[in-house]
Amino acid sequence: QPPPPIEFAQLVCGQPSALTLYASYAGLQDRSGLKGLYTHAGRSLDAARVALRDAYRCSRPEERLRALGVASELLALDRALSGAPAAREAAEAQALLRSQIDLELATIGLSPPDSALLVNSGDCLNSGGAEAGRERDFANSGVSFGDNFGAYGGFAQGLGVAPPPEFRFIDTSLSQTLHTCFLYSQGRRAAKLRSEFRVPDKRFWHIKIRALASCRDWEALEELARERKSPVGYGPFIEACVAAGNLEEGKKYISRLGSAREKATFLVRFGCVDEARELAVLSKDSQLLESIARDELR
Repeated sequence: QPPPPIEFAQLVCGQPSALTLYASYAGLQDRSGLKGLYTHAGRSLDAARVALRDAYRCSRPEERLRALGVASELLALDRALSGAPAAREAAEAQALLRSQIDLELATIGLSPPDSALLVNSGDCLNSGGAEAGRERDFANSGVSFGDNFGAYGGFAQGLGVAPPPEFRFIDTSLSQTLHTCFLYSQGRRAAKLRSEFRVPDKRFWHIKIRALASCRDWEALEELARERKSPVGYGPFIEACVAAGNLEEGKKYISRLGSAREKATFLVRFGCVDEARELAVLSKDSQLLESIARDELR
């Protein structure tokens, strides 16, 4: 007769070689048993890792939500882990997935502007400097475990709707989810996510600027610039317009730039060298004038 679960867990965990063999077997044949073994042995973090791996193998969103909930509960069993990054990330991944499912349902039948597809939503991850760290990949809290998070074959069965050709929100990072919100005119939901996940102001502006420009929504972009003083400056507005192929729209923001050198740099890039020289003269900046003459601002 097999020993009680607690005794078995203590026995196996006390023998490293036995634990390695059992973990290899259970990882393929009895993942629930492996999770139970770690739980009975008081190894909550290892049990939560198994639960997180299982979560990202689920074929249906509601199953993944439940599995993420199990991981959060397991981490909460250990007081030392309840406030640890792993516990916070599991809770955030669960909250983000719930919001992403709602967004999938809210955007059924909607399409972003065709022009928006020309700009990679992932590009928004390259903006924001050091602030991109913590909020970069809430959706991928299980990445370190080496899982592949493919598309959900059971999406239609789980939500009762026909699956889209590819998912718009699910399996994307928080930054990409915010970007896609703007593509599908879900600005209010983006603002709610911003508040819920405490997205830094600069990060949010970078994402919104790129999204509006990729949609060629120039009116909304200009309204954003007038809303209040931009926390990221106005260079990102110009860069986004250039990336979207509209130089004339980008020129509108040159006057909002802070320094004469910054203004001159963009003027030269746009081929307005005479205007850049005139600006340098009016600013009485001989070094800037010399830089223009040497073609150093391109």
